[in-house]
Amino acid sequence: MQYRKLSLEEETRENYQAFFNVQYRQQIAQINQQISESDKLLNQIEDQIKYSETLIKVDTQLLQTGDLRIADLILAVNNYLTIKNLKTTTTVNKLQLINQLNYWNR
Repeated sequence: MQYRKLSLEEETRENYQAFFNVQYRQQIAQINQQISESDKLLNQIEDQIKYSETLIKVDTQLLQTGDLRIADLILAVNNYLTIKNLKTTTTVNKLQLINQLNYWNR
């Protein structure tokens, strides 16, 4: 009876260990996927920053010739600042994910 009890306890321990290992691998895979998605998003944001900078340059030239309202230039600058803020936020999120990954890989 004591042997059966020890056997069941060992089986339970092994099952818990297997469950933890599966959860661990899933957590690591999820974090890696999120980091990859952050990288893709950062690349898209970089493209948007370039387009926004170009738009501001064009708007500035059009403003000098009188073909553009100041409000339109202000909107372009506001959009640029919003995109830069998004880049900063996304970078911080990516670094937090990397920190999580480092924690799990100790």
